[in-house]
Amino acid sequence: MDTAATLEAELARMDAEWHRTRETFLVRGKDGKLGEPTGANLIPRVVVMIGSVVVMAFLSATSLPAILPYICLVPFSVATFQLLSGAGKSDAFDRARSAYEGERSAIVRKLERMTNDE
Repeated sequence: MDTAATLEAELARMDAEWHRTRETFLVRGKDGKLGEPTGANLIPRVVVMIGSVVVMAFLSATSLPAILPYICLVPFSVATFQLLSGAGKSDAFDRARSAYEGERSAIVRKLERMTNDE
């Protein structure tokens, strides 16, 4: 049977571990500050992707050199990469946080039951 001191020590260990794990997921924002990854940059990246395709189609219809439309693949590729890597990191962070919160709440419930029984 776990004692209250053991459960409190486990909570402290989990909190410290979560703090270290959380730091591995943090991303640097435009202002230079670290923050949790989110899907907030979805719209600007999709706009860049759509804009690149539209400009590529426009340039293909002109009499300009045939290589010119392919230049639009650069911003399209960069936006796609950023979109996919950002979404993956955000999903991984959400899964890690959910696991931590679930384990932590289970220990807190045990601790509360022990203190209520006394």
